[in-house]
Amino acid sequence: METEILTGFALIFFAGLIGQWMAWRFQLPSILLLLIFGFILGPVTGLLDVNRIFGSILVPLVSISVAIILFEGGLNLNRQDLKSIGKEVRNLLSVGVLFSLILISLSAHYFLNLDWPLSIFLSSILVVTGPTVIIPLLSQIRPKSKVSSILRWEGIVIDPIGVMLAVLVFEVILLEDPFQVPALTLIAILKTAIIGAGIGYFFSWVLKHLLKNHLIPDSLQNAFALTFVVVAFVVSNLFQEGSGLLTVTIMGILLANQKLANIEKIIEFKENLQVLIISSLFIILASKLKLSDLTIIDKNSSYFLASLIFVIRPLSVFISTWKGSLNWKEKLFLMWMAPRGIVAAMIVSVFAVELANFGYPEFQQLIPIVFLVILVTVAVYGLTSGPLAYLLKLADPNPQGILIVGAHDWAIQIAKFLKNSDFKIKMVDTNAQHIFNAKNAEIDAVQANILAESIVEEFNFNDIGKLLAITSNGEVNAMSALRFSSLFGRAHVYQLSTEHKYSQGKKEMAGHLRGRILFSSGMTYEFIAEQISKGAQIKMKKMSSEDQKNPWKPQSLEIPLFLIDSSRGLQIFAMDNAPTLKSGQTLIYLDCTQTYQEKLPISAS
Repeated sequence: METEILTGFALIFFAGLIGQWMAWRFQLPSILLLLIFGFILGPVTGLLDVNRIFGSILVPLVSISVAIILFEGGLNLNRQDLKSIGKEVRNLLSVGVLFSLILISLSAHYFLNLDWPLSIFLSSILVVTGPTVIIPLLSQIRPKSKVSSILRWEGIVIDPIGVMLAVLVFEVILLEDPFQVPALTLIAILKTAIIGAGIGYFFSWVLKHLLKNHLIPDSLQNAFALTFVVVAFVVSNLFQEGSGLLTVTIMGILLANQKLANIEKIIEFKENLQVLIISSLFIILASKLKLSDLTIIDKNSSYFLASLIFVIRPLSVFISTWKGSLNWKEKLFLMWMAPRGIVAAMIVSVFAVELANFGYPEFQQLIPIVFLVILVTVAVYGLTSGPLAYLLKLADPNPQGILIVGAHDWAIQIAKFLKNSDFKIKMVDTNAQHIFNAKNAEIDAVQANILAESIVEEFNFNDIGKLLAITSNGEVNAMSALRFSSLFGRAHVYQLSTEHKYSQGKKEMAGHLRGRILFSSGMTYEFIAEQISKGAQIKMKKMSSEDQKNPWKPQSLEIPLFLIDSSRGLQIFAMDNAPTLKSGQTLIYLDCTQTYQEKLPISAS
């Protein structure tokens, strides 16, 4: 028995890891692969029996895991976003939910031939989307900030609403007196809102002040945060069933939007934990299915799925965004993004079993329906939302914007040339004076630590595809390139060289620990700053056919930096690969001819 349990855990973790890796490698929705792996391990091969491994603790384990995921989701939400998208978010979470609830109930009743209690309960489950699917898809697609923020807020906040609706329907089904329904509904909503908000605020306030006053050592911060989440979730549910998820979501939002306490360690921890939890949960829940569940795939279920994707979601978004600030492209993208995730699977797994125990075995048939909806919506939206975003020009498969780390004087000069060539530029620096100078030059600049875990979540990098790390600190440059290689790809992160002819044998660090070397091995921060101080200038010129015949030579006094081709694509000169110069292209270069009469200590680009 012990060996079987250990083998089961190993299979879950291994399959989850391979699923995440394959999703990254082949740019596929990770949830889709995890569901397939779980189905293969469970009903297909019988290698994984989660009921035998976990027994009665499976439901509490899934519930707590979902609570941690929603806390993590709350940490991703910035309330400043609501200034521009508050109306759309509010409508989607109110009018949109109500409209979806009604239409899904009708669709389930007439297409799936379910009675009304079953239809309404299924509808309460399927109104949710969820951060477990939405956030990975948004990270992969990187749509423009407005639709990205709306989907993020909707996906995270709608989960507690879905759980509350499921609890309400659950309690109504068990009621013998139908006249009690209005009063029960009103009381349950008020209790959930008050208890969820109150306990969430209390626990976040306590944790914030413990961190602010340094009463928790660094080594225990993650343990405290995780414990607070679990305790708040359990306490809230003791007072009102279903309020726990609202509690932990509010905790995450409040902690993310306060400035008194540093929560970077908690953010880093929850990001790592989230991958393990999501991977394991989908493997576990998919393995619980049976081969016989596939019999639900027929003409009626196809009609039901089609109504969810092509009718109900578009109408819900259309009504929620009526006379709003979104254009038709943004509305269309929102209409085509409603994948269901782990929360829907958790709700149906928990409540359908409980209703069966109360003498309603027919609710068990909802489990394969919900999993079919999860599988199909993840596949459809995961495989098509990216191409749709590119077609609508809400995202760019090859974004040409540049993130520049370091906002010193000559970095600002480079940024101005690139911005004037119509490339989006964002500069990041910890030096307030540097940021002030950049903003005076009309460059989008933010004062922040580029290595902070929260920077990707706090700032909009949706149109950015390349990184130039050009600070005076070689270690910061290398760590910045390493950090953003996962977001932009290793081929698109660059840093200045640290190797100089006066460096006493100092060599570049290992390639896997840094980005591509900008310009050439001799072009260090010190060298460029020295040339600028002597009067060297950054210039731009249009390449002619004569220039094409006379390529740039090693140790030239005119050093190529960037090349803009006829299609407005930006090519960056790097030590490992110099662009080929062609007539009609625009070259940005460092002109040292008037200030430096020696041969420059750089190798060929």
